[in-house]
Amino acid sequence: MGLNVDEKLRAEINAAVEIALDKANTDTLPVSIHLIRKLTTGKTGMPCQKTPGSAGWDLRYMPPPGFRSIDARPEKGVSNSAVSINPLGQLTLYHGGSVLLPTGIRIAVPEGFEAQVRPRSGLATKGLMVTNSPGTIDSDYRGEVKVLLTMAQTGPVMIMPGDSIAQLVFVPVYHPEFEECTEAEFDKLATERGTGGFGSTGA
Repeated sequence: MGLNVDEKLRAEINAAVEIALDKANTDTLPVSIHLIRKLTTGKTGMPCQKTPGSAGWDLRYMPPPGFRSIDARPEKGVSNSAVSINPLGQLTLYHGGSVLLPTGIRIAVPEGFEAQVRPRSGLATKGLMVTNSPGTIDSDYRGEVKVLLTMAQTGPVMIMPGDSIAQLVFVPVYHPEFEECTEAEFDKLATERGTGGFGSTGA
């Protein structure tokens, strides 16, 4: 006797999850990378893992020649006096400063994964946050990886070309198959928590 539709779908989902987990548990994940530019020091934007147990790979600030404050604006029509960049590319951020910084790399994330852009703890303690944390790099994106940063404390914080500004973590992606149901059918899925959110579970 063959599997019914629900059992077949469940089996397909379980198989896809197993494949993704097998990939995630291997020693390496092949990721094609294009190093767009390098600094005069020879340093490139190649992500680096600081310790063998680090989940994140550091992303560097890799400005092109002549990179200015106006080029770092997240919104092209809005200037921000809390951001300054000198002719050497040194960036200074004060409270409220927000910038979109180039990392000098393009990557091809394998299908079935995403690359998450997360804050570095050392910069976060100074108030420098990844604004849309975690940022997502999809498997079909082929542009330069850029990091959106916002200064939440007084500052200033200075960043030199080649400095690490965020970290990249690769994560499996599971594609849901939505099944529409009626209100009565959904109510059968009730939990003890129910509709409680935004602090409903207490401190």
